[in-house]
Amino acid sequence: MDLNTTQILSDASKKYHRLVIVLGLPSTGKTKRLNKFKEHLNTVYINLNLALSEKLLNYSSNEQQYNVEELVNLIIDQHPTKVLLIDNTEIMFDPNLNLDVLNLFKRISRHQTCIITWTGSISDGKLRFSEAGYWGSKTSYDIGDIEII
Repeated sequence: MDLNTTQILSDASKKYHRLVIVLGLPSTGKTKRLNKFKEHLNTVYINLNLALSEKLLNYSSNEQQYNVEELVNLIIDQHPTKVLLIDNTEIMFDPNLNLDVLNLFKRISRHQTCIITWTGSISDGKLRFSEAGYWGSKTSYDIGDIEII
């Protein structure tokens, strides 16, 4: 783990929202970066697409949007670690789930440092999901004081 990454984690751990986003377009090494964190920090790695989709199968498509935040919290609560790695977050951007994704991750990161992958880019001071033409491309957020790698 390089000095810059160590500093980013240290800075994030002192904030109200202890959130670090590993940002990049598809196939740019986000998961590889999280695996390096896992090796160096000896912490928990969650494939959120897999874990959440398994839980959502128990609900009809109409019920999923009303239960998704609770299910995400259940998944996170199973891992009370100092630093939590959350990968494959694309499921959160499904428009049928009607989530404010960044604010949900901010709430989760109030209690533990979370390092998440985010498929997208930064443009004009906005964090965007994916790229134009993808189903989550309309989702954009002000970066604020979030740590971005």
